[in-house]
Amino acid sequence: MKRFSILLVVAMLFAAGVSNVDAKSKQKSDMEKCCKQVKREVRKALEGPTFEYLLPDAKESVTLRCIVNDQNELVFHKIEGMDEKLVEYVKETLKNKVITVDKRFARKMLKFDLVFYHETVS
Repeated sequence: MKRFSILLVVAMLFAAGVSNVDAKSKQKSDMEKCCKQVKREVRKALEGPTFEYLLPDAKESVTLRCIVNDQNELVFHKIEGMDEKLVEYVKETLKNKVITVDKRFARKMLKFDLVFYHETVS
């Protein structure tokens, strides 16, 4: 009887651990989906101008850090990159852009790396 009780406790602990892992992986999956959606919307907002001053086949990256406010909207907190013109373009383009996300992500901080290419067209 004692052995049965110990096995039952072990089984219950194992089940609790598995459900906790499932919850964490679902939360991570939801966050990844949210990030993909936001990144898609940011890319769409930034489409348009070409940056021909970049060297052919060069790429520049810009890092966006944003916070989801209580209205479930992204607030761009920090925009960084080595290319000042590109950073200024991203700041100006996104400053009035409203991107809404799921309320589960309120008060979360998100970070995105965007890469801009100047590809030569043959």
